[in-house]
Amino acid sequence: SFDLGEVDAFFEGKADNWELIVTPFESNSLMAGALKFGYVPDHFESVLAMSAPQSELAMPRGVEISEVTGDLTHWARLADSAWCERNDLHDELSWIGQIALVSPARRFMAFVDGEAAATASLVEIDGMFMFAGAATLPKFRGKGLQTALTNRRLSEAGPGAFVQVVALPGSQSH
Repeated sequence: SFDLGEVDAFFEGKADNWELIVTPFESNSLMAGALKFGYVPDHFESVLAMSAPQSELAMPRGVEISEVTGDLTHWARLADSAWCERNDLHDELSWIGQIALVSPARRFMAFVDGEAAATASLVEIDGMFMFAGAATLPKFRGKGLQTALTNRRLSEAGPGAFVQVVALPGSQSH
């Protein structure tokens, strides 16, 4: 069974702001317990899934995508800055950046005219794929980088592969 008190105690002092994501398949008692702990519903997320189509790898002008291997520090700093709505990269990662750094995933970075601009990751579990790690620095948003990164990940998964992503309903990602 799920012990919300244990989870709350784990994050105490480790993160100033974290979220509890409750699936629609969870018991109503979890939501009631979260409210008793003082948690406030903030947003809904949806899981989108599909069989991957044949993907075109056309890139917007000046955009290049590469897979990041070896030292992942630059990828994590870029993702972390984008998630925190910053254009400048900080040396110290937030807790979410630290988690992203150690997650088992393939990582991709998009460059605009040679400048690192966006990140994405691809997690494979038993032949199924989850798209995650999508982040674009604010100054590069609206240039099709996440579409290009999505197409790259669809290509990597291959036609017919089961792929999924979690997104806020109505968001650009959705």
